[in-house]
Amino acid sequence: MKKTIVFALCTMALSLIVISTAPASARASGDNSKAISAPATSDAAISDAVRAGIDADSVIVNPGEISVSVDQGVVTFTGEVGNSSEVERVEQIALAIPGVTKVDNQLTVEQ
Repeated sequence: MKKTIVFALCTMALSLIVISTAPASARASGDNSKAISAPATSDAAISDAVRAGIDADSVIVNPGEISVSVDQGVVTFTGEVGNSSEVERVEQIALAIPGVTKVDNQLTVEQ
């Protein structure tokens, strides 16, 4: 249930970011075709949504140990986590975010 709520919140936050970055003419005229037809989401918006998802997830024990970078929709994770479940979970979180095209998961598990 908590994961569903986190996903819903991340999706809503990302939707607000996409809407707020639509051209002013599209928002003012009520013509949503320009805002909706632009499927590309900014790397910064993707990064923010992924970070929010990681920070809110109960599986991730130390979210601050995970670095997130995004380049043209490709999310790269670096850092160290406690177990393989965390490695898999961050990837699931990223792939659920609109605009993510690929995940480069370079996380290592503590020894």
